[in-house]
Amino acid sequence: MSIGRRFCTGIVLVLFFLSIVPSMHAKSTDRDWKDGIILDSNTERGTRVVPTGNGEISHRNDVTYYQIDDGKIVYVVARTLLSRRDSALDVTINGHVQFAIEGATCYLRDSEGKEHKLSIEKKIAKTDAK
Repeated sequence: MSIGRRFCTGIVLVLFFLSIVPSMHAKSTDRDWKDGIILDSNTERGTRVVPTGNGEISHRNDVTYYQIDDGKIVYVVARTLLSRRDSALDVTINGHVQFAIEGATCYLRDSEGKEHKLSIEKKIAKTDAK
């Protein structure tokens, strides 16, 4: 492959990736963000066994549950922690949070504004107290 052809291929790849990045960012900002309150969170510890060539290895399989109240519905959402580096989200109990619901997925912004993808486990409709 000639240097000119490699250069052109490199330019095409750079332009391709530059065209993808703005569209990925646009999707994040196009979400229907809601304000809510984190009512509670708890973590269930677990492990999963993975077979290897020499036997089995036990890996982390923790799940952290968050309860988010938007005033009408309380969402129970879950985040699976698989790696040693994974940790609970930086949110405050009884603190405000921004989140978006898309099907069975909840996108939540932590206290630094970083977006995290969680699964919706349960929705609880609030009834008016009389």
